Amino acid sequence: MASECYDDQIKMKRIDAIKQMFHAFANRSMAYNFHHVIGLVRFGGKIEILHTFTEIFETFKEYIDNLEAKGCTKLYDALDYSIKELKGIKQQFPECSLRILCLTDGNDVGSSSNPVQTAVKLIDSKIVVDSVIIGEVENYVLHGISNVTGGCCFKPSSSENALKIFEMETVLSMKDRKPKMFFLFFYFLYSATPHLIKEQPSGHRKRRYHKLIYLRNYKIVSSFSYRVVKKKSKDFKTGKVMEKDRRIIEELRSLHCSPHPYYKVFPSETDMTFWQILLLGPPDTPYENGVFLLYCKFEDEYPQKPPLVRFITPIYHCNVNSVGRICHQIFDRNYSAHITMKEVLEAVYGLLIAPEPEDPLDSILAEEYLSSKGKYLEQARKTTADYASTSLEDM
Repeated sequence: MASECYDDQIKMKRIDAIKQMFHAFANRSMAYNFHHVIGLVRFGGKIEILHTFTEIFETFKEYIDNLEAKGCTKLYDALDYSIKELKGIKQQFPECSLRILCLTDGNDVGSSSNPVQTAVKLIDSKIVVDSVIIGEVENYVLHGISNVTGGCCFKPSSSENALKIFEMETVLSMKDRKPKMFFLFFYFLYSATPHLIKEQPSGHRKRRYHKLIYLRNYKIVSSFSYRVVKKKSKDFKTGKVMEKDRRIIEELRSLHCSPHPYYKVFPSETDMTFWQILLLGPPDTPYENGVFLLYCKFEDEYPQKPPLVRFITPIYHCNVNSVGRICHQIFDRNYSAHITMKEVLEAVYGLLIAPEPEDPLDSILAEEYLSSKGKYLEQARKTTADYASTSLEDM
């Protein structure tokens, strides 16, 4: 762990790289308001729990800062030890998902635990192992364990790529992951397969978007379905709707009566709590002439909690991550039940006019915006032309 890692341009000790990633995980988890209960286990010459399970990330980060590289690394013994600890948590919180996030240099020295038996225990206990290997070691056994438990194994080649890992929501939280289906004998296949995930999207050249979320693949209703509002209004008068539905009806009425020239709202014919939104790129911005598709979902807690609003069309923006999540105070600390959907949509529109690099979702793009703004704007224009060039008439 005391050795250096990454390329010649940015070198740091492995233990410092580990600390950097733990901080990124903690900071992003807090920013996304994920409800994690976390503990810290160090595996050197011996296995020891440095911090018992807690929801307080700030205290956790203090323990991370005091980590030092010590002795050999009993990697598989540490996994085996963590199984016992997590089983105790499962007894306290039966509905929780269990995961081990293993940040390591990939070396196992001195473990008495058999990795195959450890993998069996992990599967039986329904514990997912996500692993990040720092350095030159390619540990295909750990890679196999991660895969058969439903996790991922990463091997970033740079500090930038390492930080990008912890900007992916599916890494931060397992809630939105698609389950993997594996049989135990696949363990041997994966442990012998040299295909670790070495690169993560970073910067404009490597930011990737799934083809299925391109705007042209989505069917947009041709007109505002005001009859949905009329139908629900009848239910409103007869007292057949919940408070959430009452509020959504009011919001639809308001947007219908006072439309915005740069965005259009299309509620679902069958589910009024789901909207599609077309947002036209603001003039004199790199998003000009672009048409962006978003969706809005009102959960049961609305209006006490904000609606879920996300971009479907790919957009190059430091406050929007690669899966469309938007970072704005109106969805977090500045939200109240009195905030209208008009205010929410205007806040999103405002981000396209004036990005907020001090409060980013993509720290790499935020750094590019601050240090190489011309490069950032050029790539934003290119991404808009590539993915948001479909006109309203062609939808």
